[in-house]
Amino acid sequence: MAVCLSPEAGGQSSNGVLREVYLNIGGGAISDLTNHPSFPDSPSLETIQTIFEAPNEFAENYGQRMRALVVAPLSGFYTFWIASDDGGALFLSTNEDPAQKVQIAAVGSWTASREWTKEPGQQSATNISLVAGQRYYIEALQKEGGGGDNLAVRWRLPNNVIEEPIPNNRLLVFGLGPPFIIQQPTNVTVVEVGAATFSVRLQHVAGASYVWKRNGATIPSATNSSYTLSPVSLADSNSSFSCSLTNAYGGTNSATATLTVTPDIMRPTISTAGNVGEKKVVFLVFSEPVEIATATNAGNYSISGGVSVTRAEFGVDSRTIILTTTALVPNTTYVVTVNNVRDRATTPNAILPNSQATFSLTTGQPIDVDLLSLSKEPLGPSSRRHGVVISEVMYHPTNRVDGRNLEFIEIYNSQLWFEEIGGWRISGAVDYTFPPGTTIPARSFLIVATSPTDLQSVYGIGGVLGPFSNSNSLPNAGVLRLRNNRDAIVFEMNYTGEPPYPAAVDGAGHSLVLARPSYGENDPRAWAASDVAGGSPLAHEAPSTNPYRTIVINEFLAHTDLPQVDYIELFNYGTNPVNLAGCFLTDDPSTNKFTILPNTTIPARGFVHFTDGQLGFALSASGETIFLRSPTGNRIIDAVRFGAQENGVSMGRYPDGAASFSRLVAVTPGTNNASVKLADVIINEIMFDPITGDADDEYVELFNRGTNAVNLTNWRLQDAVTYKIPTNTSIAAGGYLVLQKTRRACKPTIRSLT
Repeated sequence: MAVCLSPEAGGQSSNGVLREVYLNIGGGAISDLTNHPSFPDSPSLETIQTIFEAPNEFAENYGQRMRALVVAPLSGFYTFWIASDDGGALFLSTNEDPAQKVQIAAVGSWTASREWTKEPGQQSATNISLVAGQRYYIEALQKEGGGGDNLAVRWRLPNNVIEEPIPNNRLLVFGLGPPFIIQQPTNVTVVEVGAATFSVRLQHVAGASYVWKRNGATIPSATNSSYTLSPVSLADSNSSFSCSLTNAYGGTNSATATLTVTPDIMRPTISTAGNVGEKKVVFLVFSEPVEIATATNAGNYSISGGVSVTRAEFGVDSRTIILTTTALVPNTTYVVTVNNVRDRATTPNAILPNSQATFSLTTGQPIDVDLLSLSKEPLGPSSRRHGVVISEVMYHPTNRVDGRNLEFIEIYNSQLWFEEIGGWRISGAVDYTFPPGTTIPARSFLIVATSPTDLQSVYGIGGVLGPFSNSNSLPNAGVLRLRNNRDAIVFEMNYTGEPPYPAAVDGAGHSLVLARPSYGENDPRAWAASDVAGGSPLAHEAPSTNPYRTIVINEFLAHTDLPQVDYIELFNYGTNPVNLAGCFLTDDPSTNKFTILPNTTIPARGFVHFTDGQLGFALSASGETIFLRSPTGNRIIDAVRFGAQENGVSMGRYPDGAASFSRLVAVTPGTNNASVKLADVIINEIMFDPITGDADDEYVELFNRGTNAVNLTNWRLQDAVTYKIPTNTSIAAGGYLVLQKTRRACKPTIRSLT
């Protein structure tokens, strides 16, 4: 017979099981859960599971409740089983009312996942009578102490068919109902230029949608349980904020909260001043965001010891100012004095006259290990468009002797409920449409591969979808889009092995993983190479022990004429020596060209370098990639991809171990890197969106900040635009050169871009 289930609303299906998780509860007995103060009204989190089974290996010291209305497809006698680790209990009501539930099965100790017959009590009586089409309340409890954990329920129908676990089409989510607010937004008072946050809390968050409104008007993209307005101004005062909430069962509106903004009457102060080893750079951090005009006026700063400030500009945020100075003397303490700098209040407050801070220049100090790269984040949404993301891409695996193709795209559902993605598709570099009925459980993965058979065979996994419809393989650079069944883009990413993307993912065996989703999928900083070669399809990244974590390629020289020779320098920014024996250096990811000899140890904060004579290969002056690989081959320790090089000029990290490479003023194999070699000619101005709307008015301006004229013959612009500067073109000291898309209505000095 056919069973009609209630329709969907807001994109969330009403089929499934409500799962309520209660964290940080010790013990392995059901009573440890039911006697805890948080049970049953205050779960730590909620999800909707597609079938009557919870995720395995979820956590330690927690309990969970799963409940639904189960719909009998046939009239007759049913039998139920429960499997769990640790203790479990299964309850069934004689109707839809939870008050009528009785315990029908239990697990006293623990079972493996879907192990149905370990204990006699796991099975219910065999004569539980159910009527076709009727709904019955069903509930399962599980308590986990330590070790493995699982929970699942199966049943046997009157026709002796066993469904394990009970499938989605037999279950209706129980216990949700329309959104019920347990914490309303509250009034907020904040000082101008600060941040104001409004929050709402629901009794059940699974499947809920949030739409925040300001003065009754919808705020674009404000679709989370909280909304932050930053920075606030006095004009924002007396604005009202509320939230409209919906789920599959209905909707409601929150109370209205009022924002009060008070004037900023506090003067800015200097929080800190410092120097990271660069002899002509000082940074200042103020207590609050500072005004552009006064903060970037070099005349508002002075430094003791006869040091002049030649430039002031913002750093990483609106509180940080970078000062360019004349040369500082190492190991000398300086005093910086600040005047006239104002904050961003409606009526700006000026810093106290002659505010001061001290700093000193320390050379030869490498950057701290924890600052070398950005911290990784838990996997989650990378935009407000959707909680389903592309979480990992293996687009250029290393070549295999057996010829198997291990390219894949991993999809992750970060939501607390399952997502039906039948009819969704991947487009861009490849095309693939997900079959009807495809679902991703809450916080679970799905894989699409170029060759599903190859991937399953090598990784020992199942359920891999594919192949792609328009290509035998993923290209080595491109765009990937995830589209829903209405063809709307819910996720879009670029991928490549070119900087700033990691080189280790382009043929060296690593996959590209979404490591920092908060940056957004279009930001290269959101992506990183997988922890080990091969990646982690269908699983979260699990960082492993890396004895070479503190080793980096620190400097290289790739364009030389004798007596200079090419070299690669390694640096250990750790506090312990590291044995590099057996590690490989190569410029070809498929061949380990040079093996580091036994007993080669790099001391703490020390260096080792290898010339082209030792390596057995020279570096390409036109650009290539250097790889440092672990002895087992399971990890690229470091990789550097570079373009065409200037003759006799090395590229290196400054200070030693820094995150990026720069041209250096001197070659320094085996010792601390010299400072950055600043270019005389810089890109000084870009017009990329002219007010005329005419693309022919776009231009790029070059400026020569040096003291001598520079011949620009055969210099090139590349990436966003491509242009080769003609022969005998020069730019005078202190002069400018404008490169425009066309010569139309241009000054004589303006060249044409192509």
